[in-house]
Amino acid sequence: MINQLPTTPKFLLNREVPTHESEFEIEVSEEVETAVSEAIEFKGLVTKTLPVLFGYIPLGGVYGLLFLELGYDWWWAPITSLFVYAGAAKYMSIALLSVKTPLASLFMATFLINIRHLFYGFSLLKRFSHQGPKKYYMIGALTDETYSLLTSSKPQSAQRDTEECFQISLINHCYWVFGTALGAFIGESFKFDTSGFSFVLTSLFVVLTVEQARSIKLVWPFIAAGIIGFASLAISKEYFLPLALMLSIITILLVKRPIHAR
Repeated sequence: MINQLPTTPKFLLNREVPTHESEFEIEVSEEVETAVSEAIEFKGLVTKTLPVLFGYIPLGGVYGLLFLELGYDWWWAPITSLFVYAGAAKYMSIALLSVKTPLASLFMATFLINIRHLFYGFSLLKRFSHQGPKKYYMIGALTDETYSLLTSSKPQSAQRDTEECFQISLINHCYWVFGTALGAFIGESFKFDTSGFSFVLTSLFVVLTVEQARSIKLVWPFIAAGIIGFASLAISKEYFLPLALMLSIITILLVKRPIHAR
């Protein structure tokens, strides 16, 4: 009689044996899925900041060109843009530095021009309070254009809001530094007429205003801003900006309570 080989019990055949390869594949798939998701979200932020890109490249480029007139090497322009992140104040600084204005006067003039950023900060106090160490960079990178994008976006969660605010601020800052470096490098290599570039800032604000209007879907803030702007300009051309800011704050304080009461 032929001896039969022992057969494997049925309960062992139906048993699933985990392998290190399957666990590794699961971990890799999760990492790939997370990386793809983050890449898609980052691409969306880049798309959202394109209006700023089209404004900052020529604006930074013009600053780089004008910076060369001070007699510095071209690579100093992007270095200054890395640490001095302001539009109108940077253009003003070129004129003041050309006549060797004292640093105290330059500081005071920059403070007065950018005093509106105080009110930007007030409106984002709660939102930045949970940002951690990144908030110190975002406070310094809070330009007009970045503020417009941050206030028009609706965060899905606190953690995602932290990353989105930081990435938008960093992307816009990179646009400005790159534009400055590009303009300074081109100005060092070629000579051409840059008249008309100053209108880029105006067109950029128009685009951002349209984006804000599409986001908040309210008409009265823009009507009030237009009335305040023309009224301030009619009262005083010299003190137009501080007067417009003061009237805007008063209007917000008067209108805020009735809105919350509803």
